[in-house]
Amino acid sequence: MIFVTFSIIVTVFVINVHHRSSATYHPMAPWVKSLFLQRLPKLLCMRGHTDRYHYPDIELRSPELKPQGRRQQRAPLGKEDDAWLAMLEKATNSVRYISRHIKKEHFIREVVQDWKFVAQVLDRIFLWAFLTVSIVGTILIFTPALQMYLSTPP
Repeated sequence: MIFVTFSIIVTVFVINVHHRSSATYHPMAPWVKSLFLQRLPKLLCMRGHTDRYHYPDIELRSPELKPQGRRQQRAPLGKEDDAWLAMLEKATNSVRYISRHIKKEHFIREVVQDWKFVAQVLDRIFLWAFLTVSIVGTILIFTPALQMYLSTPP
């Protein structure tokens, strides 16, 4: 009965870790990342954590897309050119907004995946712990009975 109770408590704990994310205000400590995402999976013969796709930071690399504080002096443009320029600036701002939104979603997805992998590592640790306790407990329970059975004369 104690074994089943402990099993339920551990299951609730692992499910709690599985459903953590940045939205639930559970930031992952650096030691948790290094232990549960790098060291323990290798020790438990688990496949590595999912590959991540890092998108290049377009805003920092290309000077055309950087927000410009000062406008360069240009030759006077006609009304039609001003309209095109305004439309292009709006389009550029919209692309920047979409890019930031996608980066934010990607970061949130990475955090959720990290927590899910930590839950998998914990699940594997507890699986091995329960398996070890079950086998050792079974051996300890049946060894005296087997010794008594073998020591009695027929």
